[in-house]
Amino acid sequence: MPRYWLYLHQKIRKLVMEALCLQTENLYVVTRSPNKTNIKIVVNKVESQIESSMCWLIDTIKVKKMDIKPMLLYANSIKDVSNLYKFITTEIQDFKPYVQMYHSETTDQIKSLILSDLQKSNHDLNVIATSALDWSGYCYIKTVLFYGPPRSL
Repeated sequence: MPRYWLYLHQKIRKLVMEALCLQTENLYVVTRSPNKTNIKIVVNKVESQIESSMCWLIDTIKVKKMDIKPMLLYANSIKDVSNLYKFITTEIQDFKPYVQMYHSETTDQIKSLILSDLQKSNHDLNVIATSALDWSGYCYIKTVLFYGPPRSL
């Protein structure tokens, strides 16, 4: 029989367990927070215009210049990826060689180059991507940003 893991706040645990019809003999309840000190999650409601919602990123890149750590910026659609790429490379033209787009329509040659660079510990590539790029295997990426909530989990 499989064990189910459930991370819940103590006050709502019973209510959720009842609503999900979870039987206690098949359930292992974790009461410690799974949060890690090296992971920071920030959620902000932003305007729908890229210019106003991503100005903080442009400001950060301008301040840190080339000291910015490589990052992945995920968007839900190829259109959003394209708009983000255009916005970032237009606002900071010196940053253009360090930014790539990755989505289902990216050529196989470019995809291979991006994937190869992401495996290197000393790369300085920043990628704007759709979910076509799986980020789980790139340990040298220290920042992952999401432009909009994911469509599915």
